[in-house]
Amino acid sequence: RPLRETLAALLEPVRARFPERYVDWEPHWGRERGRLRVAMHEETPPDVVAAAMMKLIEHTREPISRALAELRATECDPGLGGPAAFAVA
Repeated sequence: RPLRETLAALLEPVRARFPERYVDWEPHWGRERGRLRVAMHEETPPDVVAAAMMKLIEHTREPISRALAELRATECDPGLGGPAAFAVA
């Protein structure tokens, strides 16, 4: 599971990028794919949440893209829809 392993390996680097936030790795989430989460209080202003999301994407895009490419190269279904699955009609 390259994607799961990649997400787990990103835990400490993401914690270092978000020292003021609770960051955790939930290995059993999403049919055992796991998820890396940066938690924020529900009253956090939307602009702060959006900036944090952009920061998270910026620092995780490359390793996640590599893991997904590895999955596609081995013709293994990563369980994620292609770009069309997320298109807005």
